[in-house]
Amino acid sequence: MYVDTDIFYALIKTGDRHAEFAEKIMREKGLYTSAITLLELEIVIRREISDELSKQVVSLFLKKFPNTEIVDFTQKVHAKSQSLRQEFDLGVFDSVHVATALLHDKHIASTDTSFDRVKGLKRTGKEYSFL
Repeated sequence: MYVDTDIFYALIKTGDRHAEFAEKIMREKGLYTSAITLLELEIVIRREISDELSKQVVSLFLKKFPNTEIVDFTQKVHAKSQSLRQEFDLGVFDSVHVATALLHDKHIASTDTSFDRVKGLKRTGKEYSFL
């Protein structure tokens, strides 16, 4: 199952309202995410927590999430994400997450309801979605 950035962030940010769901997801087997997730996580951590912590995002990620595979951002993923952005009005990062999931197992763990618009994608986390 593909893991969206919000799941990792919920486990890094103290007191995040989605931490319980994120902990549940991280107990699953066969988790993976995109290399682009690390970039998005760095940006969000810099904006929301601290610049210093954002500079350590790779080592932090590897330490906290050692059982999560990081898959490459390929030309095929990029092309698919461009198509998805147009078809489903997704943001840049969201389209990469969806493209990666669709090209692998068609399953994503996320609290982001925008993924529900994408045909063929199964989202785990509807009960924890943003309001």
